[in-house]
Amino acid sequence: MKNQTIVIMGGGTAGLIAVLYFLNKSKDLNLNLKIKLISSSEMEPIGVGEGTLPSFPEFIEKTCKIDKKEFLKETKGSFKYGVKFNNWNFDNQYCYNLVFKETNFDETNYGRERLSFDFIQYIINNDISIPQKSLLKVILGEAYDIMENNKIALDILPNYAYHFSANLLISFLKKKCLEFKNFEHVEGTIKDIIYSQTGFIKKVNIGENREISGDFFVNCLGFHSQNILNQEYFDFQNWDNYILNNSAFAIQVKNSPTEIIESYTTSTAQEYGWCWKIPQYEKTGYGYVYSSDFIDNEDKLYEDLLKTYNIKEKNVFKTKVVKSKPYYNKKQLHKNCLSLGLASGFVEPLEATSIHITLQGLTIFFRMIENEIELNEKYIQVFNEKLEYIWKNVFKFIIHHYFTNNPINDYWKHYKNIQKNKVFDFYEKHSDKNNVFPFNSHSYFLVSLGKRMKDYYYGFQYEKYLRDNLENFLRVNKTININGLYSHNDILNEINQENKLENFNYL
Repeated sequence: MKNQTIVIMGGGTAGLIAVLYFLNKSKDLNLNLKIKLISSSEMEPIGVGEGTLPSFPEFIEKTCKIDKKEFLKETKGSFKYGVKFNNWNFDNQYCYNLVFKETNFDETNYGRERLSFDFIQYIINNDISIPQKSLLKVILGEAYDIMENNKIALDILPNYAYHFSANLLISFLKKKCLEFKNFEHVEGTIKDIIYSQTGFIKKVNIGENREISGDFFVNCLGFHSQNILNQEYFDFQNWDNYILNNSAFAIQVKNSPTEIIESYTTSTAQEYGWCWKIPQYEKTGYGYVYSSDFIDNEDKLYEDLLKTYNIKEKNVFKTKVVKSKPYYNKKQLHKNCLSLGLASGFVEPLEATSIHITLQGLTIFFRMIENEIELNEKYIQVFNEKLEYIWKNVFKFIIHHYFTNNPINDYWKHYKNIQKNKVFDFYEKHSDKNNVFPFNSHSYFLVSLGKRMKDYYYGFQYEKYLRDNLENFLRVNKTININGLYSHNDILNEINQENKLENFNYL
């Protein structure tokens, strides 16, 4: 990979992340790469996803060495501790799923944590009367109090992700790319791709007798990529017979001066899908994901979204509609081309998976480069198998969210049938086999327990122990002095307005 020219096709989020990843790795590994980005104003980025997983702050802060305060200020972003799931059992209750960092998963404490989950599962299995908020407090400990009171405490809860303005993110990443001398931005629309006799990409034709040559190419052309590259670069695996959602629309609302900026994404179940709320510093993004096979009345969905989050229509200032279906490309890496972003696959905007899988692909790719592994047919297959395992893990985890105790119609019964008929081995979540970041056993448990899903994985030999020690278990309750913590709003005001909070140093 040394002294090579890397051509990145597509200037959306995935393309710019790829540019920065290659630029920083070229510097760190002394690869002397030349990076060329081809982007066109005719291809507008989708710009709907405004939430992430912890892999994104890792990329921004460690790979790119960008201070979190600079990032949050420039993108008018906010912190994300997890996702709040509203009414996914159709009982007007809610639960949280926290974000986790791969490096912070503590195997030494896993036994004690698992024992706690066993007690909570015992409570659920035996219908023991405990209010939902009390159950969440037992499951999440200090994290529950921090999120419920809209506080930020990175010394107590060090695992976080970001929310951001999608348009501002694009501008920020472009600005950071231009700081590198070995970067070139070529504006143009790809008209044709020129291949060698063996099918490797040689050049990209952008019209007016302009051709961009390269040694290695990165496909970040989104849903359009299959109309541009030869079909040998694709082998699609569709999941639309499992995940039903195929449509989404997004709106944006400017925040009021007194707006409470929550430190989590909110996801609320609906009749034929779910809707989201993503709070940022200046505005809040909302959207609705649904299956058009069950409902095609967008006016009704729009009204439901406004009603769910108490939005006044006069305050809505931007809307966007996206059509899609869940799939992934089994040829993530093929010959001299790596596909990332929507060109590599799509699940849906739940759990902020698209950017994460882009970063996973880049991370694994550069692990190969760092270890001087030749990108021959054998190792390309190994790479694709690793990414396929990650994609399947993500698909199954997303499906796991749709298992509800109260399926209200055929849409939700579809997922209940997947659960009842064990179409996938979801129960491997209880073994180390499925401990794949970011959705390992811990994540599965949080979703299951928060939704009071009955499960007897621990076996009846532990039933007496759990019953006899339950009272002592419930006495243990971590408390935290909430009044001693700054609110999320205070932190973001400090970053954006430099209010100089007292003792403000833990960012």
